Amino acid sequence: MRMSTVIGPLSERFGRHPKTTRVALGLFLIALLAWAIIDTSDVLTDQQSLMVRNFVLRTHSDQVRDRFNETIKDGRLTVNETKSIIEVAKREESGYGLISDQKNNK
Repeated sequence: MRMSTVIGPLSERFGRHPKTTRVALGLFLIALLAWAIIDTSDVLTDQQSLMVRNFVLRTHSDQVRDRFNETIKDGRLTVNETKSIIEVAKREESGYGLISDQKNNK
């Protein structure tokens, strides 16, 4: 089958129905955006979520706590959400549980 025999009828069909083409393109873009936004990472178990909560409490950081509270609103915590909490903790340089290249002077 030649490509022109496939493309020809398609371009004629969509060329005659520009409104249908725009609607189909819009629905495709919405589906693509939804796929990009939805978090499909694994959900943490209750025990794992408790470990993350304890980490958050020990950082003594308002920003880390706020990020945790924001992510746990739906009653679950995912791997990607946990990574975002850790990134906030890194920026805050809370020091608890994070590896650093600086040596502790005791």
